[in-house]
Amino acid sequence: MNILFVCTGNTCRSPMAEAVLKNKSNEFKVKSAGIHASPNAPLSEGTKKVLENESIKLDHKSQQVTSDLITWADVVLTMTHSHKDLLTKLFPNDQTKYFTLKEYNKAKENRALSRYKIALDELKRKEAKFVEPEKGFATELQRELAITDFVKKELEKIQEIQQDLFTEDIQDPFGQDHAVYQVTYEELKNEINKLINNKQ
Repeated sequence: MNILFVCTGNTCRSPMAEAVLKNKSNEFKVKSAGIHASPNAPLSEGTKKVLENESIKLDHKSQQVTSDLITWADVVLTMTHSHKDLLTKLFPNDQTKYFTLKEYNKAKENRALSRYKIALDELKRKEAKFVEPEKGFATELQRELAITDFVKKELEKIQEIQQDLFTEDIQDPFGQDHAVYQVTYEELKNEINKLINNKQ
């Protein structure tokens, strides 16, 4: 399986993920890239230090995401939903390949975006059942407030799932101290262990 990890600048999260997966398994072909990467930039110092402390080597120069890289990949694993959304706009023909790393490791029905789409459908169905009083509403605002109250439960569910979308992101440690990079490393290591175990 060809895996492409994608982040913003390709100096922190995506090369760290690439290095960890290459270190743990030789069953995958792995590359990384950044949506806004400056070509040939080295690893960030924080990433370099964390990998050295873990005795993981990676000869890395940053690169931008290209259509060739997207075509090469069987699956494209982004660090955040924002990265995934940008790829969908830049390379719409391959969007079935795009997942956040955390999202990819979940069963389809447990993914926040899957649950979000279902919740939106439920909201639309509930709104369609709304019945206005015979005399109508005095103002459009009163009507909107009545509909909002009618679908209150569905709206609360959507807001809850929107928060869950953030839990499927891996935050950028760029420019922060070593402890933050270490947390990012542990988070990536945990998700990559899941990826390896799920594909065995």
